[in-house]
Amino acid sequence: MAWYEVDSLTITVGSIAWGDITRTLTDDGNKLGLNEVTGTPGFDYRFVFENIPGAVTHFRFNFNGYYNGSLSHTVIAQAWNYTTSAWVSLGLLQQARTSDQTILFPTIPTADYVSGGQAIIRFNHITVGVAGQLLRVDQLVIENMGVDVTTAVPTTAVPTTAPPTVVPTTTLTTPVPESPVPPTTVPPTTIIVTTPVPTTTLTTPAPTTPPPHIGANDVWFNCKGNNYQGILIIPITITGHSLSASYGLDDFELSIEITITGQSPCAALYVLDPFELEIETSIEGWGVANAQKTNWVGWSKIGDVSFVLDLVNDAGFRPMSWSGYVYQVRKLDKNAIIYGSGGVTVAFPVREPAPTFGFKELSNVGVKNKTAVGGDEFVHFWIDILGCLFKLTTEGVTRLGFEEFLRDLVNPVLSWDAALQRLHISDADIGYMYNDSTLTGGYASLTGLYRINTTQTGVSPDEIVTLPVSIYTDIIDFERRGLKSIEDFQTDAISEIPLFGAIDYRYDKKEEFRTTKWSPMNKEGVVHLRTAGVEFRIRLKGSDYGTFDLTYIKVHYKYIDQRFTRDEVSKYVREPKVY
Repeated sequence: MAWYEVDSLTITVGSIAWGDITRTLTDDGNKLGLNEVTGTPGFDYRFVFENIPGAVTHFRFNFNGYYNGSLSHTVIAQAWNYTTSAWVSLGLLQQARTSDQTILFPTIPTADYVSGGQAIIRFNHITVGVAGQLLRVDQLVIENMGVDVTTAVPTTAVPTTAPPTVVPTTTLTTPVPESPVPPTTVPPTTIIVTTPVPTTTLTTPAPTTPPPHIGANDVWFNCKGNNYQGILIIPITITGHSLSASYGLDDFELSIEITITGQSPCAALYVLDPFELEIETSIEGWGVANAQKTNWVGWSKIGDVSFVLDLVNDAGFRPMSWSGYVYQVRKLDKNAIIYGSGGVTVAFPVREPAPTFGFKELSNVGVKNKTAVGGDEFVHFWIDILGCLFKLTTEGVTRLGFEEFLRDLVNPVLSWDAALQRLHISDADIGYMYNDSTLTGGYASLTGLYRINTTQTGVSPDEIVTLPVSIYTDIIDFERRGLKSIEDFQTDAISEIPLFGAIDYRYDKKEEFRTTKWSPMNKEGVVHLRTAGVEFRIRLKGSDYGTFDLTYIKVHYKYIDQRFTRDEVSKYVREPKVY
């Protein structure tokens, strides 16, 4: 590899979705795909550059690609500082993108960031990750931003597909004149300052084609003549209310014009020493600083948008008892329920000692994702990070379970149909429907649900596929571990479509279940099937899309293995039981 190209990739957290580091050499749309994983950090990828020439004094990383994670995710680019033995922030990647962006990270000195010809940049997902999201890298290269004029510049030609490197020079050579030399004017030197600045030392960058200059926008400061000699002051004013805000300074261009008057010697060398640019911020009044306040909630006075706490005590804000992010705040009767990545909390109105909100933690296990909450003002449902489904009403929390089905969902969306009392749980490839303590098959890729009069409409980025209804019971062994046989089973199912039944059976709990053939249910609701085993599951399915109502399944069975039950066997022969 050329010295300005990636030599290796170290994966601390994450995995490669496709491609290899050769895809980072040029900006050609042929990307390296890197996976995000569930947990913190979401990923940690470290790109290593080798054999950086000693003549290079300053450089910067040029990144092209994008990260498609949601706005609650934070991905920071960092460079390893060999002087301080610490990672130094270069900036953040923009979230929720669908197309490439080019980021020219701040210029940094090789004295601090190169050791033995090696430099390292890493992309660190510092918040909770969600599997399925990707970091796409189209190009990642180093750009030479300055060389030592006393050291020969490397002669390795830069390919046209990589960003060109133009070596600036500050040496001016004047031939020996036979007569006095007229005054010489040094052209202006342009310094580009980006924010954040990892070092206070600024040097002249490689010349680039500047944008058109608009003279009317120039602002001149005479630092020598004002009251703050040598200090340039640029005022910035921010007004209004803020609950949680970040203020950043956009990239700007600072031009320094140097004029030399008088006579120069027969040969001259003009050098601009490194200087420090200090940016100072101040707040007039009062302010509250907190790292993003991701787990805070606020409440305002009625009819007011200000969350600032005052003597009336009607407004305010506070953090939750759990860490992480607040995903949703939903109304439940007179209360507000706060759902987040670290837990679930109820906020309830109180009058003493002053009118405000009291808080009580309902769960210290976080919600699986931002859309894993559904319901209305009378009932709520949510799925936690362990895949367990919960129901919440004014009477309290009910654990519904179904982890064996829901734990593998990546980004489930919960949609509540209040008219039919059905909860739709949908992921990209699979869907379920919860109704009256029963979980059945549903719609995949369903992102929304609404009803106008008697017409129900679903929203999906893809075609909604309607699959035949299918259910099966939990494992049953009739409270005896010996060998048994099932003669038939019957139900009270009322269906608009023909139904069929089958039986899963196995002889040992370590075995996989085997399934009998499907047999039609007759008009009396009986399915005639015979099979033997130790453990069973009863199955029902429709021949087409539709619904059916069911309250019980009666199974007729008898014991084949009469060990452990010789004195009771006659009591259970062909006795129907309800499961």
